Formats: sequence, structure tokens, C-alpha cells
Amino acid sequence: MKIQEKEFNVYKGERPKVLLLGNGICRAYNGVSWNGLLDEIKDKDRFPHEAYRYVMPMPLKAAMLTGNCLGARMRDLVKENREGDSGYGWNSFVSTTPEMQDSIKRLADLGFDYILTTNYSYEIEASLLPEGSITRTRILSLMDYCEVDNAQTHFLINTFNTVDGLPVWHVHGEARKPDSMIIGSFYYGKLLRRCIARLEGASEAKTAGKAAEFKKNIKDGNAQKIGSWIDAFVLGDVYILGLGLDLSEADLWWLIEYKSNNADLCGKTVFYDPAKDQNGLCLVDDHLKCEKTSEYICSRSCQDLLLDVHSVDKKDLGVTIKGHDDYKVFYEKAIADLKDSI
Repeated sequence: MKIQEKEFNVYKGERPKVLLLGNGICRAYNGVSWNGLLDEIKDKDRFPHEAYRYVMPMPLKAAMLTGNCLGARMRDLVKENREGDSGYGWNSFVSTTPEMQDSIKRLADLGFDYILTTNYSYEIEASLLPEGSITRTRILSLMDYCEVDNAQTHFLINTFNTVDGLPVWHVHGEARKPDSMIIGSFYYGKLLRRCIARLEGASEAKTAGKAAEFKKNIKDGNAQKIGSWIDAFVLGDVYILGLGLDLSEADLWWLIEYKSNNADLCGKTVFYDPAKDQNGLCLVDDHLKCEKTSEYICSRSCQDLLLDVHSVDKKDLGVTIKGHDDYKVFYEKAIADLKDSI
């Protein structure tokens, strides 16, 4: 059955408080990296080098390294990690430590209305459960949804997990549904199409977009139901933490630009990202290559410029990453700043 969606009266200044949590917090506590995942699913005979050595946009890299067999390889990976019918031997899909779980729990306790994550894995759910662990059966019991009669299979626009009353949306899919995992340009494009249709409507299907409904409710002073993670991202004040926000993540950049173009409708966006030591850039962000001549502007600088153009508030909290341990310092400062901000 459908759940009762949360309501917010934006006319009265009520906006969803949304945490978008990426894999960075897992990396800080020695979790699996994006390139580490690609190393597991790639065609090792055809592409013998470590994934980080192939310098190219990440969605295109994923398609290339798997020989354009992404869906099949992700399904195989899930199958390989299963332990019988009762659960998963997570390996690639949950790697938690008590220290990581404590940080995630403290973030969740700050009072967010929603947590969004680009991870396919379940570190967040595991951290919020009293037992601190996840099984497939437990995930199925947490599953919830709104505006749909059944949990979605491919694009989890309306489907989420609820832990202690807190909705956790896996915006790029999750491990229990391998077909939902957005991991290549082909799938990013399809998800972007659904983001556009959600907000602006689809002429071929003769459906109206949610943006018109949002604007009318704000004008009339009526509360607005949040029926998808896209609704929460657009209407809410979004705090992005632990996410590289790669320039190839077309869905998220489109939504950020949409918010910038509709400032009267949308909430603010805050991006927490530490400064990087230029000499260590390739070691810390191994998929970025910074050109050191004056003829080039590196990808990271372009990202900063783009964030500024779209009125995103970027916070480095005075932390410069020179080594792995600096990330833990950054997350501690981010938790303290969020506590004072939301």
C-alpha cells in the first residue's frame, strides 16, 4: 500500500531539509571506491590496468571497462555477493566500521527530513539500525514507497527505505534491485529523462509536470506533498556531503541548474567539499588530472566556477586535503557546521 507523503508549506517558509550523502564518507573510513567497484566488474582480460588509470568521464568509463555489459556485470556482482536466500555477503555493498556508523548516525540525528544517497550500498541503513547490520530480509522490511502501487524496479523515483521514520532514497538505485543501479551514460540519460518528465511533464504521454503543481500550491498558500526524491531535491534545502559531483553526473547537474533557474520556487543548495592540495590532486581524486601549465584550467576549478554560476554555496570549512586522514577532520567539521545550519 502507499504511504502518506510528508507535506511542507513553502508559502509559510517550510522547506524539506535534505542531506545528499555520497561515497566520500565511506572512503574516509576505508570503504570501497568507485574505481574499486569498476575493478570488480570490468573485463580484466581486455582492460588489464587499474580503473583509475583510465582518465575519462566516469559513466563512459563504466561502459567501456565492462565491454558495454554493465547491467549483466552488476547483476553478476550482486549474485556473487549473496549468501543463501536470507541475506547478502555484502563485500561490495556494505563495508562499515563503528567509526563510520557513528558519523552517519550523528548526521541522521541532526533533523533532516530526507537522506538521499548516490550509493547502491547500505551503509546508511546499517548505521541507523539498532543492530548495526543489514540483511536482504531486513532491507525488504524497510522498503517503502509513495505515489506508486508497487516498489519500482528500474528507476527508484518514488521508492525508498525508511529507518526509524527517516526516508533514505537511493537516487541511483540499490543493490537489492540490480536493474535499478545507474552506472553508465546510457542509464544516466534515461534517469535524466525521468527527472525532466517529473518536473516539466511529458508531451508524448500528455502528462503535466510537478513544477506547475508546486508553483500553484505556493501561490495559493497550500502545503505540498513530497512524492519523490526529485521533489525533495528541488523544493528542499539540499546539503551535499561526501559527493565528488563529477561533471558527468548529468542528472544532478541538471537539477542544480533547474534550481538556479527557478530560485523563486526552489530551496538552496550547499556543497561541502574540502580544498585539495594541487600536488596531491591526482592521488586524492585519482580520476582527475590537473594540468599544471597556465594554458589549462583543471576539472576541479571548472567545477568550482560552475557551482558559483548556479548559486551553490560551497564550503571547504578551512580544510585542505593533503592526506587520507584529513578527510575525517573534514567530516567532523561538516557535522558541526550542519548542526548549526539546518
